[in-house]
Amino acid sequence: MDYLLFARELFVKNFCVSIKAIEFKKLIIKETIFFYILRLIPFYFIKNIPYIRCIYLLDNIYFSNYSNNFSIKPMFLSFELINNDEITSIKETIKKYNLSVPFWFLLYNEKLESYGKFKIKFLLKGSIINKEGNIDDYKDKLIEDLFQM
Repeated sequence: MDYLLFARELFVKNFCVSIKAIEFKKLIIKETIFFYILRLIPFYFIKNIPYIRCIYLLDNIYFSNYSNNFSIKPMFLSFELINNDEITSIKETIKKYNLSVPFWFLLYNEKLESYGKFKIKFLLKGSIINKEGNIDDYKDKLIEDLFQM
């Protein structure tokens, strides 16, 4: 039975991955027909090519190969985007994203680019931490970096 599980994981992680964006030397390519051709190549080879960073969808969660850090991740209590008087909570939306995904991709993919500020409240190592800032200052950061700066 373990062999079937291993075979499923091998197949899914290499051929059922949907690439959503590729960054190559500061050039960002977002979802094109070219990505369907890339699905024919085992994903293991694509994600390990130096200088190519990609964002991909696997089991309905967005991942990236931008970061390989393994650490204790924070627990979100709230995550809000603010634009003038409009406040939008994205706490449920952010569950679809691994924290190694760039913040700009979350904003682009969820069509939230019009917001100017963010406010987050999270639990990390037993402490409740509040943080807020301008989105433009953090657009090029990974989501996990929002909790470390």
